[in-house]
Amino acid sequence: MEEIFRFFLNNGSALFAILGTLSGGVVTYMGSWALSGREYNLRLWDKLLERRMKAHENLISSALQMRVMASLGIADNLGDIRRFPEIFISKDSFEDWFQRFTYLNNEYSTCLSIKAKRELYFFQDYLINLHAFLKQVPTENYPKVGEILRQDFIDLSVQLEKSSYAFFKKDFRKLKIGNIEEHHKYKKRITYARLSRMLLGQESVQRKVALLTMLHQ
Repeated sequence: MEEIFRFFLNNGSALFAILGTLSGGVVTYMGSWALSGREYNLRLWDKLLERRMKAHENLISSALQMRVMASLGIADNLGDIRRFPEIFISKDSFEDWFQRFTYLNNEYSTCLSIKAKRELYFFQDYLINLHAFLKQVPTENYPKVGEILRQDFIDLSVQLEKSSYAFFKKDFRKLKIGNIEEHHKYKKRITYARLSRMLLGQESVQRKVALLTMLHQ
């Protein structure tokens, strides 16, 4: 025991130096580990944020394209040029846009805010009905059908655009993701009510399009 005491007495400074070095190394390692974990989380969040930005930018771009109009080349009773969404210029044009819209937005839909996602899925419900409705329409009548449904596309595109801009205004800088368990679609009663108010859901519009088809035959 006396020898051990003398050893510590004679070599105490060296031992404390070694212990100090070891403890400093442990602290440095722990600090580096915590910092690297934080940097990893930040890089991961940057990638997620980049995808979320891309998703909302795609939706805004799609909404703006829906409001690009083409002219029928004639005026209405008020003297205004009759117009229709350019995507209705022909059946092939509409089908091409429909496929691109569906693919592009479905690819990023999981990164959308709940508000934007609900508007997107509502519009897709509308498109499913529209796509079925257009089966009876020859390609030559697509511009006229587009003219009839023009306000639908304006209103729907505005809602898509607003829901996307809301992300940049409110959620863009929040380092958190919305509740993924929150339902991504509007309740059925809300969806049915909104669809019934669309021009596509009006019987008078459906009869008008049916008449156009009959006249073309």
